[in-house]
Amino acid sequence: MNFDFLRNKKGQEDFIFKLLVGAVIGAVILGIILVLIEKTENQKVYLSNESLVSNIKYAVKAPTGEPYVIDKVIIPKETYFTFKYFEEETGLTQDCLVLNSNKSVFKKIDSGLVTQNDVETKVTITCNPNVGNCPIHCEILFG
Repeated sequence: MNFDFLRNKKGQEDFIFKLLVGAVIGAVILGIILVLIEKTENQKVYLSNESLVSNIKYAVKAPTGEPYVIDKVIIPKETYFTFKYFEEETGLTQDCLVLNSNKSVFKKIDSGLVTQNDVETKVTITCNPNVGNCPIHCEILFG
């Protein structure tokens, strides 16, 4: 019986092997790119949150009554902005802080606000000195 057809006369097996190796390398590179994209998106959200918190702290430290606007704040779905969180970050009690939104993506809850979807929005912070029993009173408006 003649098995000449199984021999590598024209390098077809070598071509298939190279194609397979190329596909595996391509899949690995694609995986790396997707991981980098995900990390970049997470980094954007992290930096946006850090900017928001630092700007709120700044507004509380220097209450002028003038609105302080932060553009393009990235907030992921199901992010909770609670009075307790802001009290820990700024020292403002719930009586001295108002959390509002003019966007339907935010839902008002007893403890603050929660996002129902991913959103990129502006945040306006207005802090006034000596309002009622509050040495500093702030309103944070999302939207």
